[in-house]
Amino acid sequence: MFDSLFWAFIVLAALLTISPGADTVLTLRNTLSGGTRDGLLTMAGICSGFVFQPLLATMGVAALFVKLPLAFAVVKIAGAIYLVFLGIRSLSEAIKLWRARNQSEEIAGTNQTRASGWKRYREGLLTNALNPKIAVFYFAVLPQFIKPGDPVLLKSMLMTFAHYIMGMIWLGGIAICAGRLRRILIRARVKAGLEGLSGLAMIGFGAKLALARAR
Repeated sequence: MFDSLFWAFIVLAALLTISPGADTVLTLRNTLSGGTRDGLLTMAGICSGFVFQPLLATMGVAALFVKLPLAFAVVKIAGAIYLVFLGIRSLSEAIKLWRARNQSEEIAGTNQTRASGWKRYREGLLTNALNPKIAVFYFAVLPQFIKPGDPVLLKSMLMTFAHYIMGMIWLGGIAICAGRLRRILIRARVKAGLEGLSGLAMIGFGAKLALARAR
């Protein structure tokens, strides 16, 4: 079961995990906004999607997305709108911080209201759950790494679990590192720039998702 195909999937999953995407940007943004706790809760929500999406693929929902473009379009547009909403909110925060740039850096940078844990978790979860391309990915890619005679369910679960662990380590590491550098990164001018870049990135990812096709 732990054959060359399994390890090939591990390499592919690792490359996908470290590729910059909406999940990375959201984790970094929420860490800078509320600290390491907020970043780790965002990571937990995102990684919950790593379980949700393969489940959809197993249930055949991913196949439904492929066969019924309308179903795929509805979910992807919802996800795109959500990402754009998060992006606009980040841009709004950047503008607010930029207007306050003449204030004390410490006051402008640290005057933050910590979001509830559920809100951060929900943001991460919805970012993944409303991206039908992930379910289609699992539906289309996992079978290519399973050969005849393999225990299909067990091997699929192991590959999914490995991807889940990689996501936790990567995003958790980002949250912890950004949390330790937060005193520097939350200075008003720096944070305004980061919020602006995050907002533009989230809007860009939303536009990319809106233009995505099931196949």
